[in-house]
Amino acid sequence: AAGYRPDTMVVTITTPRLLVSGLSNGTTTSPPGTVWVYTADNSGSVHYPLDTLLVSAVSSNNAVLQPDSAGFRIPRGASSVTARYRYVGPGSARISYSDSLATGYRGDSTNVATVVGPALSFYNGRPILGMRQNGAGTAAYVTIPNPLLTPLTVNIVSTDPLVATVPATVTILAGQTHAYVAIVAQDSIGTVQIQATATGYTGAVTLQEVTPPRFLVYASASTFTTSPPSGITIYTADANGTVHYTNEAVTVTLVSSNGAAATVDSTVVVIPAGGNVNGNARLIPLAAGTTTITASDARTASYRYQPGSQNVAINTPPLTLSWGSTTPISVGIGQWTSQYVYTPTGMALLEVTLTHATLMSTTPASTTIAESNIGHFRLTGAAAGNDIITASATGHISASSPVTVGLGRVDNMPGWPTLLASPTDSVLVTMYPRAPDGTGRQVAAATTFAVASSSGNLRIVSGGANSVTVTSVTIPADASFVQFYLKGASAGTGTLTFTNANYQTFITPAVTVNP
Repeated sequence: AAGYRPDTMVVTITTPRLLVSGLSNGTTTSPPGTVWVYTADNSGSVHYPLDTLLVSAVSSNNAVLQPDSAGFRIPRGASSVTARYRYVGPGSARISYSDSLATGYRGDSTNVATVVGPALSFYNGRPILGMRQNGAGTAAYVTIPNPLLTPLTVNIVSTDPLVATVPATVTILAGQTHAYVAIVAQDSIGTVQIQATATGYTGAVTLQEVTPPRFLVYASASTFTTSPPSGITIYTADANGTVHYTNEAVTVTLVSSNGAAATVDSTVVVIPAGGNVNGNARLIPLAAGTTTITASDARTASYRYQPGSQNVAINTPPLTLSWGSTTPISVGIGQWTSQYVYTPTGMALLEVTLTHATLMSTTPASTTIAESNIGHFRLTGAAAGNDIITASATGHISASSPVTVGLGRVDNMPGWPTLLASPTDSVLVTMYPRAPDGTGRQVAAATTFAVASSSGNLRIVSGGANSVTVTSVTIPADASFVQFYLKGASAGTGTLTFTNANYQTFITPAVTVNP
């Protein structure tokens, strides 16, 4: 081209060829497969043909593999087509594809594929059963690799029907790949083969072991004398403890080894045919002690169940006081706190007696637990010192908890200011009665605190429309706080002191009143 340097391209023309994708191994029942047939150059690069190409397909062994069609076309302008083939019989073979009109295309062959006869597979989810037990008909099944268009009959054989029986045949339905096999243990122990065969398939085998049957017993390992009746559950199992379904109704005899400690409300229960559990019996606790609940089979036959048992401890229930048995509860003189006594089982009515080691604290003589497991009571500080409160009730282990009584506290008043803007400024202050350890409490009776100002420039007023200066504040009976207003009397800095015989004297932080 004018003004351009010339360039040259080299095009190599080769002999065309067919190129075939890989062939898959299979079984004689595998569905038809496909390969891709391409038009390519001699190096294997795919190109579009200028003319329709007629291709022939030939199997190296028609008894193993067969192409669906002996010939097919690759249309002009299409670089590939799919070619189907069928698995016929066991063996090895390849399929060769060639240019049937000899237009110059070199042919190609697939890899060698191996075809085997299909095999049955056997799955057994319960390889161990107790005598006269089964897997409910769905624990075992035979499978085939591929679904068929027509049903397949599979023959099933037990090598010893005295140990385990199976149906003579099962049918894998069209479009399905499995059928369930009901394996039923009989009256002898041992291990047998369960064999599956079908025409055109390699057979399959599973092992079935049959052991002596046994009962499993489940009940609460520990309960209280005051507990309501609790459930007892019995299962049917093999000798190793795996639960299975029964071929027949099984009668279970239940016994408590210590009838003084606990009994059962049903001495005989039945596990129905086809079932594996009965949970209708109940354990009834009577007195502190231990017992063993045993489930047994009264029959003398060889297939009778081995006994199962559960040890149960019957305990006297303990009482517990709400603040525990180690750390003392702190309460001020003249203060009270609501506490409770607890029993681990709900009681219709239980009278709990409360006693004291000293007179440093007081409570009611008793509290009642009714339709629950908690009884509330009021604990009041009487005098400085230590006390131990003991809760006791019939049929229960007593509980004892320590009490410390001392001077109360009113420090840490929320809202206490450090500055008042002027003698007319006022701030609402809340005072709480607290135990010696700082825990908030209520007062048993109206409690008055004298208030003194260190410099006369602070005062307390009652607030409201008729606000007046007061020299004391009172916490009402059963109340847990009192509120008042702090007001300046004159400019300066000062503190207030709150005093009561039953409380630690409290000197407030300093407050500055601006002019």
